[in-house]
Amino acid sequence: MNRNVAWIVIVAAIVTLSLANHASAGFGWHGQNEGSVCYRVSSAGQSDGNIFRLDVEHQGALTTFKEEWRLGHPRQKVYSVNGKVVPRQGLMGTATGTVVVVKGEGARMGLQRNSVGLGEFYSILDCTTSEPYAIPDEWPTCSVLLIRPTGTQLLQGTSLTRVDPLDEPLCSNYNVDVRR
Repeated sequence: MNRNVAWIVIVAAIVTLSLANHASAGFGWHGQNEGSVCYRVSSAGQSDGNIFRLDVEHQGALTTFKEEWRLGHPRQKVYSVNGKVVPRQGLMGTATGTVVVVKGEGARMGLQRNSVGLGEFYSILDCTTSEPYAIPDEWPTCSVLLIRPTGTQLLQGTSLTRVDPLDEPLCSNYNVDVRR
């Protein structure tokens, strides 16, 4: 009987440590790290009418335990991002990118956006947040580089705010001209 009790204590300790490690990584409380998300784009505090619908998937760790322990570097995880951007006017475009989440510090997302329709262009978003999640409630600080046939433009003061897809119909809209 003492042997069974010892095994139960060992299993309980392993489960407790696993749960504590998961919680200390900053995962599973307010934000998320995988799934589908809808963001409204704002510039200077005003919605610019664009909606991003993104699917975020965990790809793996960017740091090893040895690096974290020996070098004192924080745990880093990487996520892939695929989705679309739907403007209030014009045609849907594609979006692809990467999110790096750093334990205890926050996250950074690089996103490429291809748009066709009203003035074809390509843009690159570089967003940061102090939330340690791949899908935070908000990306408060984004820089946007617009690349058009007429030239490039750097926009500061852009942010992405998470919205409920049921409250924002553009999240599930599919407006693409298939006759091209």
